[in-house]
Amino acid sequence: MRPFRFRAQAAIDLRQREYDDARRVLARASLDLRAAEELRTEADARIIAAREQSTREMRGAIDTARWQWHQSWILRLEHERAVCATDVAARERDVERASASALKARQRLEALERFRYKARAAWERASAAEEQKQLDVLATLRHVAALRESAQRSRT
Repeated sequence: MRPFRFRAQAAIDLRQREYDDARRVLARASLDLRAAEELRTEADARIIAAREQSTREMRGAIDTARWQWHQSWILRLEHERAVCATDVAARERDVERASASALKARQRLEALERFRYKARAAWERASAAEEQKQLDVLATLRHVAALRESAQRSRT
């Protein structure tokens, strides 16, 4: 019997490349998300530090211009933090899309791999049946040969 050959192997290879690409996109999106989260954390820390500094200066004598400067500074930092939060939300959506894409690519690959597994199992069953048929023919030939030999001995 011929060796097993899966005709859709090229499709499996294509699906594997698609899955690998999707995982790379997911990894990149995850890295981008982590970087955006770090920037947001840094923005939070800057706001906290600015508020602490403002509070320290408020304890002493502070003029109105300095107080307004601190308020504007904190407002700008809060705006930067809001921009960072928006970026984090966008990166989270990117990760969700990339995850869904990777999952779909994996499912498509696994479907073809299951098909290959079933085809391989069917080929192995057919191969085993062919081998058993050949063994049965060989056993039959040996039996017939033994009967002929026995018949010849009984004649002589």
